[in-house]
Amino acid sequence: MSELTKLKGIGPKIEKYFMNLGINDIKDLLYFFPRDYEEFEEPIDIIKLEAGRVSTINAMPVTKPTMFRKGRTSITSIWLDDGTGRIRAFWFNIPFISKSLKIGADKIFRGRVGRLKDGIGLSQCKIFNKADYADLKGNLSPVYPLTKGLKNNTIKKAIKNLLDDKSLSKNYFNEYLPKKIIDDRKLCELEYAFNHIHFPNNMEDMQEARKRLVYDEFFLFSLAMFLNKDKKVNDGRMELKGEQETSLNSFIKKLPFKLTAGQKTAIDDIFNDFKNGKRMNRLLEGDVGSGKTVVAILAALMVADKRIQTAFMAPTEVLAEQHFNTIINLLSVKTNTKNVGASIASPNSMGELCEPANLFSANGITIALLTGSTKAKDRKLILEKLKSGDIDIIIGTHALFSKDVIYKDLGLCIIDEQHRFGVSQRKQLEEKSNNANVLIMSATPIPRTLAMLFYADMDISRITDKPKNRLPIKNYVANINEREKAFRSMKKQIDLGHQAYVICPAIDRSDDEDVGSFANYQNVTEYAERLKSFYGNDMRIGILHGKMKSSEKYDIMKKFKDGEVDILVSTTVVEVGVDVPNATFMMVEDAGSFGLAELHQLRGRVGRGDSQSYALFVDTTPTEKSAKRLQVLSDSNDGFYIAEEDLKLRGPGDIFGVKQSGEMDFKLADMYTDINLFREASADAKEFVDKKIEFAKELNEKLNDYIEMGLVI
Repeated sequence: MSELTKLKGIGPKIEKYFMNLGINDIKDLLYFFPRDYEEFEEPIDIIKLEAGRVSTINAMPVTKPTMFRKGRTSITSIWLDDGTGRIRAFWFNIPFISKSLKIGADKIFRGRVGRLKDGIGLSQCKIFNKADYADLKGNLSPVYPLTKGLKNNTIKKAIKNLLDDKSLSKNYFNEYLPKKIIDDRKLCELEYAFNHIHFPNNMEDMQEARKRLVYDEFFLFSLAMFLNKDKKVNDGRMELKGEQETSLNSFIKKLPFKLTAGQKTAIDDIFNDFKNGKRMNRLLEGDVGSGKTVVAILAALMVADKRIQTAFMAPTEVLAEQHFNTIINLLSVKTNTKNVGASIASPNSMGELCEPANLFSANGITIALLTGSTKAKDRKLILEKLKSGDIDIIIGTHALFSKDVIYKDLGLCIIDEQHRFGVSQRKQLEEKSNNANVLIMSATPIPRTLAMLFYADMDISRITDKPKNRLPIKNYVANINEREKAFRSMKKQIDLGHQAYVICPAIDRSDDEDVGSFANYQNVTEYAERLKSFYGNDMRIGILHGKMKSSEKYDIMKKFKDGEVDILVSTTVVEVGVDVPNATFMMVEDAGSFGLAELHQLRGRVGRGDSQSYALFVDTTPTEKSAKRLQVLSDSNDGFYIAEEDLKLRGPGDIFGVKQSGEMDFKLADMYTDINLFREASADAKEFVDKKIEFAKELNEKLNDYIEMGLVI
């Protein structure tokens, strides 16, 4: 049992639920911040309700409750009237709610307003007596991320007990910032911040608490960045000579395509790092489909020419295998290849998903694939060759930094989609070498002003162009009444022999029951059923989501890549660079619930071949804000432009805006909306390092805590 069980109300069973949320000890619980706050405001008139908002009305039922089913979902419905208008209210899988719905009973109803085909409706309303609601008005109640079996109230009680029990919490309130910073930046004390981020008296309290905790994240993050930059060392073994440059240019000439100007510049940057004997710590930032992987592979080949090893780490097995096949196909061009053991890949001009655990050799360079699915006998062989130095480039997932993986001379770490990895995992891989060079790839462009803060310890290469054979994706923003038209357009692409993605924000009804979805078009499970009903048995439809086992995800992606699935209905799990050139149509449901950068990443799954591709974004609950954001996406396919516009649209202060996949996973801070605070914290951290100010004991402890928790790089 963990120390969580010291808190009243947490036994072994509840403890397991907390652990499912990543809460393993007291510190995790203290830093488990609310995702939102329920604010009990004055009721508004039904006639003034707007779709997409959580709102409160004072109304009475004017019809008896009706109950019906859609698939496995039971739905209770009733009409409410407040004298200014009528609205239909829905409850999903709460059949007993009908007992609380008496005709003529004057009640307070609070729920999310969603859009219907013929107007708007209220979803999953909480019902209050007027007197009870009057007592709640003006209060803020924390809303936490949940998992099956754990209620919001259970988390609230646990955190309240923790904050009240000073014997458990007081050590986390020790002040570590100099008084001058606290005074100059007008920051509150740590104990106040933790108490009022979880249980604020009002919005002003919450914002004051949040400012302190966000500053802490940015300050410690920036401090770690500057300290890391200060430790850069030279690496003489990587110095490239004229023969390496000749070898590289010779290989580039054999490629079956021409490098873009952006790729050439990035390769020059990397080559010059090596040529100067400087330990590289470089970010390779490029839009989706810009050819970052080719640049990374060429970097690995530069290193292999010096008989120094490269570890190329990807966040998923599918992506690792994709990279493995890409390098095989590049090395197979005008080369003689040979089997060197294990199950050998069979490359062809199109590339293919191979069985895990492969070894491949061409022109004296040996490449291996190592993932969690690698068979024991193949893994043993690969580890032996890795330790002896017989493997030059190894591609894989988290398996690359397992304890039993030993490198003879690891000189380059390439990390793809870096936000998908925890800080400690990256650190483990780098520690398996002697000051290894680091190349991080990111397909999430961010504005230059943020890049200077966020990547303070790194040199940056940007690829802003794309291969000339790529046609621009045609974009369209649709409303819910245009779905069938979209389905017909999707079928046209499939009839031409292409494939399609449909992206949903949730996996099943239980995940989206509070988002006002009345047409079952926001979750993967029911959407797939709807498509089967619409198209009939001729259409091959698959589903993909994060709750599936790794082997199941691998199988469905392999089938999709091999053309055995026509439409893949998925959550954002497909966002990370999976390459299926035959996919030409993407439809994103409830597009307003995603961030712009995330939508752009998703769109990047199509437009990867020579055929015209299409992206359609369904705005389920259109608002002025969502319309502006989606218009930016519709007008441009340029990720760097979209990032700059996203910064303008979100702006400082939008603290409950869309948290985007692919952004740095700060606990509270948002590098877009909190950019001014980021600048201040970064400047303070830089002064600490530049002036070599001695760290207080508390600051050292706090910095180590944050690094261990994966809150800073």
